[in-house]
Amino acid sequence: MKLDLCTRCGRCLSGCPTYQVYLSELYSPRGRISLLSEGLFYRSFEECTWCEACARVCPHGLSFPIIYFEALLRGEVRGFEVHLPSFLTKNPLFFYERFKKGDEFQGFITELKERGEVTIFLSCDVRSVYPKALKNLLEFFKKRGIRAWAPVFEECCGIAYLVTKDFDGLREHALKLVRAFSTDESPVLVFCATCWWMFKKIYPLILSENQEVKNFARRVISAYAFLEREFPDKLKFFTEKVLFHLPCHLTDERKVFKFRLKVEEFCCGSPRLSLLKMGFQEDYQKFWKKKLENKDFLATFCIGCYFSFKLQLKEPPKVVHWLELLC
Repeated sequence: MKLDLCTRCGRCLSGCPTYQVYLSELYSPRGRISLLSEGLFYRSFEECTWCEACARVCPHGLSFPIIYFEALLRGEVRGFEVHLPSFLTKNPLFFYERFKKGDEFQGFITELKERGEVTIFLSCDVRSVYPKALKNLLEFFKKRGIRAWAPVFEECCGIAYLVTKDFDGLREHALKLVRAFSTDESPVLVFCATCWWMFKKIYPLILSENQEVKNFARRVISAYAFLEREFPDKLKFFTEKVLFHLPCHLTDERKVFKFRLKVEEFCCGSPRLSLLKMGFQEDYQKFWKKKLENKDFLATFCIGCYFSFKLQLKEPPKVVHWLELLC
């Protein structure tokens, strides 16, 4: 079992956001793994940020979030149950989208219906929170004669199913989404690190025997990484007084593509309600807030980070998506 691979070396401590704040082994990756190996459950399991910083420094690549999800799937432990109305599980930004999504996004729908060379996942964030990121990407493609398309227009990656531990609902949702994207082999571009993580790591975890899911995960790439891979000499961003924040869930992709955009890697503190109730985000600010001195913009690539920063900060800096600054 993966649990047996943990040697309690402690390399995970310095990178774990919750351990950094609480300095308790109950809130460290090795402490959580130790409890889990004894079949015990503690509330700190639910207060993990899911950043996977532990996996990036562990000699064996152990990720507590993944180990915990595997234990939940096997029924070895039972986490706190969170219940949401079905419409919020399907689309966490349901209310935000109803009030914010306007004519700008609606105008893209016709343009994206015709099959193209690249596929775009129109996540709830790009539909309602930062449609300008989509607009800038499509304009970039148009100038270079590239057609993008979207098989579906009203879908979410399914993160709310994971939060509520509704694995059956998540499997059903994942299969429906994957099938919609399985009509060709083109790259699937995403605008959110959480979507990237769900598609690349969580879908293959919960549907480990499904080859269609594995093929879909292989095709997924962040919109930025795709641009850097295909157009390294054409990329230009507005960078004056901007801090480009690298979300935790894109760090693995950065290793592959060696992002040339200067980024700062740190955990946003997570927008999870369990951590908000504890005041964790406010306590964790001391580890990153100084990076924002003299910055007018904080650009991120994740809807969770976006809202976490919006909740914690007053302008300036203004919180935006990376591609909103694409020139």
